[in-house]
Amino acid sequence: MHPISGRYLGRITNSATHGDLEMDLRIDIDRLRERSLTCNCISWDLIQQFEEEIAGRICRWQVDRGSWILQAPKVSEDGLQIHGTDGCEEQE
Repeated sequence: MHPISGRYLGRITNSATHGDLEMDLRIDIDRLRERSLTCNCISWDLIQQFEEEIAGRICRWQVDRGSWILQAPKVSEDGLQIHGTDGCEEQE
């Protein structure tokens, strides 16, 4: 299996939320270099992006909608499923 550690950004456009949602996903479960340290966790933030014209000017702002950490994740052999715990219960 290839290393999957890294930072991934993704955008979800949904008019029902009245703003684009962006996920900032950080995977730190395998070493990218021989001597690099690893936290053995996955963390992500969900951020809502807004843009509106106010008094003839484009204004942009964002609202943090939550942050999560998945401790001690286990990755399936095919790399398609990740299991772990947030300290309270198992997450998938």
